[in-house]
Amino acid sequence: MNTALLVIVFIAVFVNGVQILSVAEKYKLPRMLSALLWGCFITFMGSLIPGALGYYSPLPVSATTVLLSALSVFSIWKATKTLPLLPRLQFDLASLQTGPWTFASKTIAMVSLLLLYPYAECFAKLAVLLFSPAAELGWDAVSYHLPGLIEFVQAHTLWSFEGPYQSYSFGFELIYGLSILFCHSHWGVVVGHGLSIVLMILSTTYLTGQLLDTLRECGIEKINRLMVQLAVQAIWAGLIFRTSLDGVGNNDVFEAAMLVSAFGYLFDFSRRDRSHVGARTCLVLLGGMAFVLALATKPPALAFAPLFALMALTKPAQNRLGLSLNMVESWRALPWVAGIMAVGTFFLWHNISKFGGICDPALASGFRDTLLHHLRDPKLYQPNFGEFMFFSSGISLLFVWALWKRCATHAGASAASSLLWIAGLFITGAAAFAYTPFGVIPDYDANKLTRLFFQDRKAMVMYLAAAISLALSVGVWCAKSVKTPASSEDKSGTEQSLLAIPAPLTGAILACFVAFIPAINWWWHRDWPIGLAGYETVKGLPRTNIYQWVQNLNTANRIYASGLRPYGLLGRDYENRLFYDLHSHILDAEHESRLLSVLDQFHPDLVLISVDPHPYTGDPHKPELVEWMKQQPCFVQVYEDETVTGFRVDSKWREVLQKYKLPETPVRMHS
Repeated sequence: MNTALLVIVFIAVFVNGVQILSVAEKYKLPRMLSALLWGCFITFMGSLIPGALGYYSPLPVSATTVLLSALSVFSIWKATKTLPLLPRLQFDLASLQTGPWTFASKTIAMVSLLLLYPYAECFAKLAVLLFSPAAELGWDAVSYHLPGLIEFVQAHTLWSFEGPYQSYSFGFELIYGLSILFCHSHWGVVVGHGLSIVLMILSTTYLTGQLLDTLRECGIEKINRLMVQLAVQAIWAGLIFRTSLDGVGNNDVFEAAMLVSAFGYLFDFSRRDRSHVGARTCLVLLGGMAFVLALATKPPALAFAPLFALMALTKPAQNRLGLSLNMVESWRALPWVAGIMAVGTFFLWHNISKFGGICDPALASGFRDTLLHHLRDPKLYQPNFGEFMFFSSGISLLFVWALWKRCATHAGASAASSLLWIAGLFITGAAAFAYTPFGVIPDYDANKLTRLFFQDRKAMVMYLAAAISLALSVGVWCAKSVKTPASSEDKSGTEQSLLAIPAPLTGAILACFVAFIPAINWWWHRDWPIGLAGYETVKGLPRTNIYQWVQNLNTANRIYASGLRPYGLLGRDYENRLFYDLHSHILDAEHESRLLSVLDQFHPDLVLISVDPHPYTGDPHKPELVEWMKQQPCFVQVYEDETVTGFRVDSKWREVLQKYKLPETPVRMHS
């Protein structure tokens, strides 16, 4: 039943998405990016609305998604007066069309192609993951993202705050989590990771194409567009992106793709004159959708709100550096954008109502690991690849300045000032990274801080702006050696270029996807994953089979776990309820009082305690509490290996509880 509902949801989103292609064709918008973005937004809202109302289960999510898709299709029909059921899938190739080839541009293009291997490596890995249910997920996914989402699934509401990470924003998880909600399997996580990479490629290609068009308007017409596009992806993939390939289930790539998409749509908006009312309305609406999805994914996206508002309300003036008022003359878009912003910021509002701030105060310690906090620490400036990439990327601002100076000398080139928006994107990305929690990772040796590492994936937008600026500058440099007149060879960016897939083939693609859902779901349930791949031997600890043991239990259990990855303990059908501490060293600090408080508050059936993997130095040391539990009659040992000890709790625990005085405040799961 649930698989059939998921198929219906997918058909609704697919049909809704392909209708956007007709709008994109009419207003000369990026086709595939707009369709995927619109589909992501409908999927997100289809889960958010019932989840916020306390009905986060398959049937309400299906009904809401289908209704939203139908309303969207009706609105498209009202706007375009055409409603092809399955239009041609058209790909805009204008931004990829080549210009003049020189020895330098050919060399750079070939090197760029070689540096694109991380993309091939990533998609190959995702293909293996998709057909290997027991494949490894990212550390954050099994520790934070998936356990938090499954808490929502178990509670049927997005207002559940039992876990330690429920103040996170779960916008991306609501999209890839459809397979978890409907099918109780995480193949959607793999699909979602691939989708985020595709969106990143499309958004950066779109933005780079817009900037190339701006250079053309400034009189620089001899750039080889294909070489520049390849260089952007090579700089990004070869130097930065490959460090994020292992984070399957993480949301950093998706957030960056949405921010770049929002920037690209608003940059396009600033380049359209006021006669393009329909196009400008769509650009503002799509930009608003992309920004809301970014904001629903990670709160640091708030840093980009001033930049995007400035782009939407102003445009470069004729005096090169000035800005003139550029209000959206089609006020039809503003109520929609306001409504999208109000609903899409749900996770921020629900945190404020619960915690009085945009995050759980218990997680405020993460702000100690920010760039701003460590700016005066000399260890921040020790030679390290992450620090080198961060500080050296600032040179991209010099490239932007050089491009602006060259364009500004062209007579009547008011478009030159719009190049400065890319500098604004870089600066905003750097500012967002500066106060992002856990952007800087301390490395301790014997409790002494020895080094500081940058989490470069949290600075993705800044690096993307730097990569685009550098690639554009390389393109301008290569164009200097072109001797032929631009009019004879390089008119590539002025017309739409399409690679069209006929409508019958579109239908065949839909049929393949419809068949894929029950097939992949059957495959994952045919040989159900036993254990938690990649985490049965972690941080050098001896191998444990505790995840296999838990998933082989035939009954639902309430489990208190300490020092383990919670996703592997939820059971084969997510039937177990968890209370967990990611670090077991908290038991050494609080001893019996924490365990007994958990017993009094949560009433677990099983207690599983592991050697803490983080401070592990080669000698497996379980908390001393384990030996105390072995001496108590209320704990029956049911599992033992070098890493984990498990106990079943019987009714006698209340007798032990009477001997201790417990804290009055409720105990919370510890991160």
